[in-house]
Amino acid sequence: MPKATVVNLNDRELVRGDLIDRLERAGAADAVNLDRVEKYMDLWDLAVSYVKDRKRRGLYVQTPQTGGILVKKINPSAQELVKVLGQMDKLYCSIEAAKPKPPLKDDADDEL
Repeated sequence: MPKATVVNLNDRELVRGDLIDRLERAGAADAVNLDRVEKYMDLWDLAVSYVKDRKRRGLYVQTPQTGGILVKKINPSAQELVKVLGQMDKLYCSIEAAKPKPPLKDDADDEL
């Protein structure tokens, strides 16, 4: 069994391709599911930007309050990242659960 590794933040196309490949193997690569992949990738981009901001500015940031006093607060990117990752997880589960659509029923078959 191959060793699990953390995906590099720059592996966007690798992740996108893997998701599409999974849909194709399941026979569920229709417009709705491919749109889910694109939405997942939009969230991926957002998560990457939050991670980069957290690395650049740190977990805590100084923000000015009334009167010019600087207050140490949690970086908003860290809080938003948690929300985005939750949405990504839900979307990923819906992609993984995708099933092929049954073929459209032909009216001619009903008449026989």
